[in-house]
This record gives sequence, C-alpha cells and structure tokens, in this order.
Amino acid sequence: MVNMFCYIDPASTALIWQILAGIFISLGVIFGVFWRRITTFFKSLWVKLFHKKSGQNEKNEVDESVLELEENESVEGETTEKDNG
Repeated sequence: MVNMFCYIDPASTALIWQILAGIFISLGVIFGVFWRRITTFFKSLWVKLFHKKSGQNEKNEVDESVLELEENESVEGETTEKDNG
C-alpha cells in the first residue's frame, strides 16, 4: 500500500482566496450597476399592482408618478453621459 500525503501549498491557497474575492467583488459591482434598474422595475410593478386594485379615478396620479420616475432617470442618464464625454 502506498502512503500519499496531501499538501496544499500556501501559494495555491492564496490563489483560491483571490479567485473567491474576485467573484464576490464582481458580483457586487454588477449588483451596484444594475441597482437603479432593479428598483425602478419593482417600483413600476408596485404602481401597476396598486393601479389594478384601486379605481379608475386614481389613474392620472399613478401615471404622473410613473412619468416622474422616467423623467428622473432620463435626466440622471444625460448628466452622466455629459460627465463621461
């Protein structure tokens, strides 16, 4: 029978930690970049659900709130494009 001793080199352990750190950091960046889209989606979904439950009389108020959200996003998008360019 052959005895095998397993040895994990400290350099390979450091590489594993670096890979894990890179994965978590990249997931955080992806989440941060798309945070505005995620929140806007759920806000619009909430408004649509609220609109279905409420009467037709409040339709104008709901539409105005959705338009305000869209206008705020377009204004923020324009400022970031100007700053980057």
